[in-house]
Amino acid sequence: MFDFFKKKKISVWPSKASDSASSLGLLTTSLGYPFTGWKVPDMELSDYEENVIKPACHCNQLFTYRYLYEDNLLGEIMLGCALAIAKEAREDLIEYLDFGVFTLEEILKIIATDAVKDKNPINIVMSRFALLWEMRMCDVDNKDEKYREKLREKIYSCLFHSRNQAINAFEPMIANISDYNLDEIEQLTYRRKRSIFEEVLYKRSNQPNLFRHMPLPNAQLLLEARRKEYQTALDAEDTKQNCFIKLKKDMESCGSDSKLLYDKFCEFLNVMDDLRLELKLIGGEYCDSKLVEITDSRNDIFDSMTKVFVEYEESFSDLMSSLRNNYDSTYTEMENDLGIFKYIDTKEIPSFALTLSDEIFIKLKDTVSKEEMESYLVTNMIDILLDGEEREEVYRKVNLLS
Repeated sequence: MFDFFKKKKISVWPSKASDSASSLGLLTTSLGYPFTGWKVPDMELSDYEENVIKPACHCNQLFTYRYLYEDNLLGEIMLGCALAIAKEAREDLIEYLDFGVFTLEEILKIIATDAVKDKNPINIVMSRFALLWEMRMCDVDNKDEKYREKLREKIYSCLFHSRNQAINAFEPMIANISDYNLDEIEQLTYRRKRSIFEEVLYKRSNQPNLFRHMPLPNAQLLLEARRKEYQTALDAEDTKQNCFIKLKKDMESCGSDSKLLYDKFCEFLNVMDDLRLELKLIGGEYCDSKLVEITDSRNDIFDSMTKVFVEYEESFSDLMSSLRNNYDSTYTEMENDLGIFKYIDTKEIPSFALTLSDEIFIKLKDTVSKEEMESYLVTNMIDILLDGEEREEVYRKVNLLS
């Protein structure tokens, strides 16, 4: 009847991703709601037990926040930004919470296979975390085993309760974000194990004077870097599967022609080792994990093919041993080349090179002259913006190219 009686939709959560990350950062710094609701209602705890359980629950709530995002990589970026914002105010607290979140992430990776088979995989994560957390916090306190067992049960119960509290609070917080302009967020948390795509951004953040001609790293660039690494790992898996299929077909088509099959197997190894090299150079969590899988598969195939060839002719035994040594040594040599530079923007390769060790940097001597490097520094006005110590170190390095 009257307009002022109509209900208005009111939300306490920001609609911009940058503001939402700031809100979580503020909540984390103050340990406000939902962090205040970590304990199971009516559960009695001593001061000692509370000091052990409370931080575990806070870590668990932040871990829960990331996985409420449909895109887990986006959730990881948003959580990292919030922790970076909070760290500016309470570095000691955030380092502690960051350790707990990291531990939960590692547990999730370790139990991934078992978790898939379980109807409630979160049970495994919570149980393992309760055990590890209690061991870390209580090993030096000489508590008897019965006490510690009951403490672990309390940790487990509170972890589940605090997780539900986090879901109730963070789901509407995330659902309310409509503007995902991540370019606005420059407070970032980098992974411990970084891909080359992320390492470049990390260097830009930590040695900005060398990268003044490049955009400042932001959350969008970091998200793109992690997506590139993740996609590389996915593509590598597809390539591996196609290689296996092709090798199987080659074995069927070659029949008793052992020489032709041997040539086809060498083609297989060439593709697989090129793939391994790419994963090694790019690095990061996903590519490193995929590299281990592909290397194990490649070695298993090598063993199987050796048996096949030896069945053709006993002399193949030495030939296959020699082949393996040749491929393994070549792969090791390739690991140590400068292949990482093909994954870096050409505009910042010299700056990135200047952050590397002398041992790696001096390998550029055959491709880059001292004069070219000096010209790069002048053209991009890097040399005049360095302080005394930075300038001295940069030109010491440049002189290695003489």
